[in-house]
Amino acid sequence: MSNSELKGLSGWLILVAIGVVVTPIRLYFSTFPMYGDIFSNGSWYFLTNQSSTGYVSGFAPLLIIEMAINLFLVSGFIYLAFLFFSKRSTFPKTYITLIVFSLIHVLVNASMTQWIFPEQPFFDAATSKAFITGVISALIWIPYMIRSKRVKNTFTVEHNNISIVKHMMIIFVCLGIPYSLYITSIKTEPKITSVKQQLIEIANKVNKTLPQMLDSETKLDSVSASGHELQYRYILVNYNSVDLDADLLTSNMRPNLVSSACSTEAILNFLNEDVLIKYSYFDKLGVHVTSIDIKKSDCD
Repeated sequence: MSNSELKGLSGWLILVAIGVVVTPIRLYFSTFPMYGDIFSNGSWYFLTNQSSTGYVSGFAPLLIIEMAINLFLVSGFIYLAFLFFSKRSTFPKTYITLIVFSLIHVLVNASMTQWIFPEQPFFDAATSKAFITGVISALIWIPYMIRSKRVKNTFTVEHNNISIVKHMMIIFVCLGIPYSLYITSIKTEPKITSVKQQLIEIANKVNKTLPQMLDSETKLDSVSASGHELQYRYILVNYNSVDLDADLLTSNMRPNLVSSACSTEAILNFLNEDVLIKYSYFDKLGVHVTSIDIKKSDCD
């Protein structure tokens, strides 16, 4: 078959067609229901209300920007499907632009998330998967869009960039207005829960990520809540209790723990509610070594 005969939506363009159709659907249903849950389950209230024990500065603009970018991507890929099936000349460049933009978005979002949540890894499992998938997609399809004779011969219907921007914005607004109305209709302030219940919820949430090595010698094994007490259980993985001076360990660890607890707004809010924060240390065999209690008066 000559180069002039390589034309039409067939060959490798069938795979492109599947991606063009599936991507906006997958992106919409994998992200926007999650945003609704954040508002409806109380997470938005606890993370953005300054009076909340879970307040995180910067979370509100991060989530709003993230929602807007994902809505833009959905709008872009919907319009990309129109460009593809109508064989518009702007399809290849628009396709490449969206692939590159999606890849940059993963990196920028990971950076912003780590800036606001420093304890989170730069690349968690989901982010790593999205980035690797994006890189592979870019390495395969960008060269194909640039060099393929079929692409050059197929997408020949004249089209201009101004139309792309105008129609993508129309789709963005058409999707954004009803979704914004849906979000604003959600009751974001949850029922007030007791301090005891909040402690239990925090312990359960943290325990999902544990046990976790904090350094080469210390493992955070579990967190437990009982009444007005929140206990962190640490394992000193390289030591036996007989090799440790409990008083020396306590005197060395206590100043740093008090400073950390009293400068962390969420913990300080609990201390102001007369919650006792207990840091308990055990040796590698599970034998108790020492416990360091921190209460409201330690921060005065």
